[in-house]
Amino acid sequence: MKKDMDRMIIPKPAIVRLSTLYVLLENLEAEGKSMIYSAEIGKLLGVPSHTIRKDISFLRQAGTGNGYEITNLKNIIAEYLGFNKYKKACIVGMGRLGTVITTKNGFYSNQYAVVAGFDNNPEKIKKGRNDMDLYPMSKLKEVIDREQIKIGIITVPQSSARKVANELIDCGIKGIINFSPVLIEINREDVFIRNIFIAGEFNILSALISQYENKQTLGE
Repeated sequence: MKKDMDRMIIPKPAIVRLSTLYVLLENLEAEGKSMIYSAEIGKLLGVPSHTIRKDISFLRQAGTGNGYEITNLKNIIAEYLGFNKYKKACIVGMGRLGTVITTKNGFYSNQYAVVAGFDNNPEKIKKGRNDMDLYPMSKLKEVIDREQIKIGIITVPQSSARKVANELIDCGIKGIINFSPVLIEINREDVFIRNIFIAGEFNILSALISQYENKQTLGE
């Protein structure tokens, strides 16, 4: 108990960066690299090195002035942020995007499993899949309770995304990943949401490319 009490409360922006760092460390470990420095991390993540050091300091004793041992830092992040606790997820909307996400081709790691899919289209339910059970929306509460699912993924049309989010929360879901092209806000302290705007990412890249091209033109 004292170990948990000694832990610092990590701010949300730092949690986001540490979560991204965890994925980076997994990849570096797979490549056979053993050590890394904050300057390297900052360059790879596009974050100032002093911000990286501050984020890692929340973990306490995660490294030294000689850098960070990759496997050790990865394991510490996993322990502090709960990545070592297996979590179940479900997905609402079994269209093309929902189908791609649930093929487990790199969208999520072995610490998570999408164990159920929901859709109002009876043909999709009838067809089913060998690797995941599909259910009508009327079974949402029953399945979430039975499987103890904590995370919900939304890939439904914009018009029904907010309704689906509310239904998931009412069924006990604590975290939502929203891929629908609409901003969903949750006014509860015990429920968290990540809005993933694919079109928005295209816009950001387009703007960055335009800014660079304008800079090159002015430089000439």
